[in-house]
This record gives sequence, C-alpha cells and structure tokens, in this order.
Amino acid sequence: AAAAAAAAAAEDDAADDDAAATCEDRHENQRTGASSSVVIASTSNGSSVGNDDGNMLYSIILPTYNERDNLPLITQFLHDAFADAGLQYEIVVVDDSSPDNTLQVARSLQKIFGEDRFRIVSRPGKLGLGSAYSAGLAASGGGGGVGLGP
Repeated sequence: AAAAAAAAAAEDDAADDDAAATCEDRHENQRTGASSSVVIASTSNGSSVGNDDGNMLYSIILPTYNERDNLPLITQFLHDAFADAGLQYEIVVVDDSSPDNTLQVARSLQKIFGEDRFRIVSRPGKLGLGSAYSAGLAASGGGGGVGLGP
C-alpha cells in the first residue's frame, strides 16, 4: 500500500510539472514571438485601478480549491488576453489548502510569470469564497480587482 501511495504521489508530481511546463512553453513562445495555440476574446470589460506609473493595472483574483488542472489553463488564457491587448495585469491566486496540490502548481506558475504578475495567498483551510475575494483584494498591487470564480 505504501508503494502504491508513493507511486500515486510521484504521478501527481509529474502531472503538476507537465501542466506548468506546458504553460511555461506557451509563455516563452509568446515572449519570443512564436505562435501560440491559445486564443480567447478580449477581457477589457473588467474594472481597473491605477498603479504608481499612471498605467492601469488589472488585478484578477482567482479563489482556488482543487484547481490543479485548471490553474495553468486560466493563467495562460488571462496572460494571452492581457498581453495581446497591451494591458498591465496581475493574477492573485487565493488557495484554501487544496488537497490536490494546487498551491504547488501556483508556485510553479509564479516562477514562470514572476512575482509581480502572479501573487499567491495561501490560507490555512477552506475559509469561503467571500473572504477569499477579500484576501485577494488585500494582496493585490492595485488596491482593487476583478474576481473570477463560481
């Protein structure tokens, strides 16, 4: 049983690495001008706030619980949309101790996109959606944001 649990954990870690690597490849392709297979509509209908240099900064708050597989996808979609539109953005992930290793995936994404673009708030338990948005707003660099969730 212990060997099976260790094998399952190793498989989960490999899946986390694969998801982050796919996102990293897409991010690198966009940075270097290579084509990307991700296409989404403009997201310019969100609220925005100003940052210190006078440009608008969009803060997207993503409350997560068991979103290991979805987080790399939504991150890449958001990055592509904001980069294509030439807009400043940050993603604030608020994780409530997801048992599926969402936090580890978020940390991998933060390494790819940078701490200025990808912030993480890790909370000690499942504390609820409303307080997740509050925590995300408090952690956002612009002082306000757009919340995406259920």
